[in-house]
Amino acid sequence: ATKVQMMVSVDNHFFQSIAKIRAIREIAQRVFNELKMNPKLTLISMVNTREWTLYERYNNMLRNTASVAAGLVGGADLIQTLGYM
Repeated sequence: ATKVQMMVSVDNHFFQSIAKIRAIREIAQRVFNELKMNPKLTLISMVNTREWTLYERYNNMLRNTASVAAGLVGGADLIQTLGYM
């Protein structure tokens, strides 16, 4: 394989999401090194709506912002976000 894509779910737990993204990237690189492969890894972070509420859209906007910021700081290559409604 020359290209590998991995998707990780991030939520509003900021530091845990950052650690999750960095750990996945580190573990994937170690596995690739053991297999003597050098594919291009694309890490996609997707915002999780598990803790969103139905009627408090401004709280959802803050949760969405925290999730996107965690993906950015964590080093994700692509960040897929959702609306806050």
